[in-house]
Amino acid sequence: MKVQNQGINCLSKARYALILFAFLGWMIGSSSAQTPSEPNPPTVSETFPFLAQVKANKVKVRAGQNKNFESLGEINAGDEVVVIKHSYGWYQLKLPLSVKAYVNADFVDDLGDGIGQVKTNHLNVRCRPAAEASSLGQLDKGTLIKISSKQDAWYEIEPPDQSYGWIAEDYLEWKSGQVPPARVIAPPIRNVYQRAAMARQKEEEEQAKKRAELERIQVDAFGIVQSLGAESSSEYVRHQLVVDEKTAYYLKGYRSMIDFFSRQKVHIEGQRLDNEQAKIPTVFVTKITLAL
Repeated sequence: MKVQNQGINCLSKARYALILFAFLGWMIGSSSAQTPSEPNPPTVSETFPFLAQVKANKVKVRAGQNKNFESLGEINAGDEVVVIKHSYGWYQLKLPLSVKAYVNADFVDDLGDGIGQVKTNHLNVRCRPAAEASSLGQLDKGTLIKISSKQDAWYEIEPPDQSYGWIAEDYLEWKSGQVPPARVIAPPIRNVYQRAAMARQKEEEEQAKKRAELERIQVDAFGIVQSLGAESSSEYVRHQLVVDEKTAYYLKGYRSMIDFFSRQKVHIEGQRLDNEQAKIPTVFVTKITLAL
């Protein structure tokens, strides 16, 4: 009887071990099956914002993601735009500078120098100078904008960074994950002395540019006057100035005056009449004297 009980106990233990082993195997398999796999990383074109390039000419930018929305303007192949998001086969993008935008002038302070400042929150940027026109975005109080012109009660402005349009996805291709920085609009200079100093600096720069241009075309040279004879290509250019046995300039001026100095060593003053790339430049002679 005792041997029989031991046999039964051994059998029970074997069955228990088998059941436990099967249960543990099921638990491991179930746990493995329920463990989620690593998600696929987003594709480059799904990471916003990104820089895109237009693939065709005369692509319409619209106020919404549908052809029924108002057209804001057109962009062409090779143009670059910053894409913000994707929706129903359309890309939303920051408005390019070629698109016109408008704001109600009653809610903008004109600071001068083509700069305005928004004086209310949630000011709508619209695609036309009309209250019923589509809104392209909103501006907060204090935002600086560039004013292009005024039409009745509306300012035409450079599209701010907070204004958006839409383009069908087929017309754009990904170019880069690096997008240009936001456009910064500097306030106009209010200090009258600083403005005067800047005006003087600009005038001095323009005068220096004119002097440099004058020096570039001014000619002051010594040489021997020789007739071009049959080599002359113009009835107004019949002489040359030879320096170191080489033709340095063609001479244009009063023929009788230059003829008088033919085969003489002279000092001439004048102005170049052609660009710097000319192999032999032509000079309009304003003064000629014998070189002593």
